[in-house]
Amino acid sequence: MKPALHEISFAGGVLERGFWLYVWEITVPEGRRLHYVGRTGDKSSGVSQSPFDRFSKHLGANPNNNALRCHLKARGLRQEDCSFRFHVFGPLLAESKLDHSQKCDVVAALEKELADSMKRSGYDVLNRVNCRMVLDKVLWKQSVSQFTQAFPKLTTPQHRAFRGEL
Repeated sequence: MKPALHEISFAGGVLERGFWLYVWEITVPEGRRLHYVGRTGDKSSGVSQSPFDRFSKHLGANPNNNALRCHLKARGLRQEDCSFRFHVFGPLLAESKLDHSQKCDVVAALEKELADSMKRSGYDVLNRVNCRMVLDKVLWKQSVSQFTQAFPKLTTPQHRAFRGEL
């Protein structure tokens, strides 16, 4: 790669720890778009990191944190050849009286529904999210309304949330 000037800009709010949902939008060399759906916050650590922290770890060398990098490699792609957009919504449940573990469950269900909804809407999602927790319908409607700004196919008639099936 030849030397070039690159720019990364972000709003300072993404430095705040908490529970966040995010979608990576990856453009591969031939122009096709891939997506990766994730969240901050897990039960094992007992804390929630900022989206910025997750952002940097996803493409790093640590195999315990670089899920996006691994998914790209599995598709035969080099991350250095792709371009990236990072869409993030949150912090979620900041005012909630739920404990950390309960918040993890709520956000995990949102993450699964977002990934599944994107797949149903025709987006090429790299990862599969496993979760059996009950979906918070109110928080889901708030979340999906934000993500439709970047991913308008989420509002198609096939989308279950907008047909009242959830």
